[in-house]
Amino acid sequence: MFGDPHVLRVVAARFISRVGGEAAFFVGIWGKAAFELEADASGVALVMAALGISSLIGSSIAGLLIDRFDPRRVFIGGEVLFVPVVLAMIFADSLGSLTIVTFFLGLVGTPVFTAISSFGPYLTQDPDRLGQVNGYIEGASWSAFVVGPAAGAVLAGSVGIDSIFILDAVTSVIAAAIVFRVRVRQLSKSDEHAG
Repeated sequence: MFGDPHVLRVVAARFISRVGGEAAFFVGIWGKAAFELEADASGVALVMAALGISSLIGSSIAGLLIDRFDPRRVFIGGEVLFVPVVLAMIFADSLGSLTIVTFFLGLVGTPVFTAISSFGPYLTQDPDRLGQVNGYIEGASWSAFVVGPAAGAVLAGSVGIDSIFILDAVTSVIAAAIVFRVRVRQLSKSDEHAG
């Protein structure tokens, strides 16, 4: 499994991208809302509602795009679009502006998560191997779920909350570059119906 460079690249990209994303989500957005903008619980809930609604829209759009193009193209395009949006978080100086930017963050960020999770069938048609590929991709994701907030906490404490959004932008660029050379196979009609 790990002898396949395409699987390795996708697993690495999943981990790196999600480290930045989890740092930004758990420490960056919540920290900025609660500590810098002094939002109460209702204010934080409003920001999270904006993220949730836009993520529903983004994941629906991502599904259509992945079917039409492939997860590699959607992932790379999503990461490229994500960079300016996440950097805009630095300039959000009120709860209203943070809520608006967070909405757009979910809109362009969710397709990235959906695309990277969809790579399995595009990397192998072997059902046994597919389970392993999906397991490794999701294992990388959940590992980042631990590492990301820890990295965010270190950055927030040593540099400042806004530095987390720079980390997220950098990890997005790195992840897109890693996936750029991944070769995906074309799905047949039987593959599409099986998924």
